[in-house]
Amino acid sequence: MVAGPVYVFNRQIQSFCAGDLSSRVKLRKSDLFQSEAAEINRSLALLADRIKRIDIAAQSVLDGSEEAARESLLAELRGFREAED
Repeated sequence: MVAGPVYVFNRQIQSFCAGDLSSRVKLRKSDLFQSEAAEINRSLALLADRIKRIDIAAQSVLDGSEEAARESLLAELRGFREAED
């Protein structure tokens, strides 16, 4: 079945975008797209890790920590690319 996994992909990505950094795709063993689900989960985990590092760096900046914290925050933010029009 194709519709079930596509629905799960959509629901879990929306959940992640709404702030649930623990959100992952869980498919039934009989569902198609197992390798795609694993790749989406790997990507979500990497993104969650980056968001946590940004949060830590931002908190250090807000706490008045040294220049290294500001540089760390900027470095993390520079790692993102925006969509090209």
